[in-house]
Amino acid sequence: MRRALSALTHETVLSQAISGVFAIVQLGILTRLLDVSDYAIYVVAAAIWAIANAAVGVGIGIRISNDAANGSTSIAFTVSERYRTLLAVLICGVSFAILSGTPVECILVGVTLLSYVACESAIAFVVGSRQFRKFLYVFTVRSGAPVIVMVLWAFLGDLSFTGAVIALMIGQFSAAMMLWRHFSVQKPSVASLSSGLTGSISLGMWVLASADKIILEQLVNPEELASYAMAYGLLDRVFRAIQNIYTSRNMADAFSGKLGKSSHWLSLGILALALVMSPVAVVACGIISGGRYQPDLLLALVISLGLAIMTLSAPPYLKMMSTKKYAGPIIVIYGIASGNILGNILLAPKFGVLGAGLLTLAAYLTWLGYLYSYSVRFATKVSVP
Repeated sequence: MRRALSALTHETVLSQAISGVFAIVQLGILTRLLDVSDYAIYVVAAAIWAIANAAVGVGIGIRISNDAANGSTSIAFTVSERYRTLLAVLICGVSFAILSGTPVECILVGVTLLSYVACESAIAFVVGSRQFRKFLYVFTVRSGAPVIVMVLWAFLGDLSFTGAVIALMIGQFSAAMMLWRHFSVQKPSVASLSSGLTGSISLGMWVLASADKIILEQLVNPEELASYAMAYGLLDRVFRAIQNIYTSRNMADAFSGKLGKSSHWLSLGILALALVMSPVAVVACGIISGGRYQPDLLLALVISLGLAIMTLSAPPYLKMMSTKKYAGPIIVIYGIASGNILGNILLAPKFGVLGAGLLTLAAYLTWLGYLYSYSVRFATKVSVP
């Protein structure tokens, strides 16, 4: 009993619970106060941030976490990481300009990506150094500050797309600056892991998770896209929280070769949770949005199962990352992501958001199967004298 209570009150669990509450509140604010066109544009911007942050922020974060686990006491960036980040900021703004947005909005979207990278780096540092109390504080500010700013903005006037982006940017920078003493202009002293390679894998995964929303923006009506994005965002919050808890608690062990086996009961529990969360998501979307957006049950089930499969990939993913051999995984994830994009372009005009959900489910199943086969092959090679 004491062990279970300790696990439930661990900082990584508390941070995800607090973040989840703020995420639901933020979702309610966005879906109720933004008009349909502004919310649809926000969905596109969020997809761009997810992909761009995966291209640079996540890879840098994994490298910083690895360095921290090996004794580094600073958050520093290599020259190539700095150039890649600036290039990603530029591409992010230009991409948004092509799809939708004024010059001011494009600049804000680009700068917001920079805030993502800064916050990702701060969180990675405390995870790698196992400073879970600081992890809780940083995560709380990251998720809570945007909500506070949005509420103040709405109180002073109408909340717009611009206001929502500024609120998000303030939250990310505020969380990162909690560790300002650890940020350094010097180059990393250890840097034993390539952030470019790890970032490439993460980019492929986020393209898989987010590109469909960018494609759908051109092919379905805003209400349909908004309902799909809201259901996906709500369910993603649940399953990614579980994934983040596992990853943050085990990343240091993975890089130090101490990662144990995951429980089969946990896997069954996650799949059961997917079935339970499907009708919950339908009802929750309607309540949170004030009845404006509500997906049907089949769509919610498909999304929920896909995200459950994504969560189940966390243990073999960490094992793969710990091998520091990424050529095969990079080729596979980009092949899967490319197939997902092509499938959305071909099928979305006829099958809409349900087709997108089914393609994502199939893609996550393929990725999970590959990761398990990869971990088995690597374990076999290691065990051979």
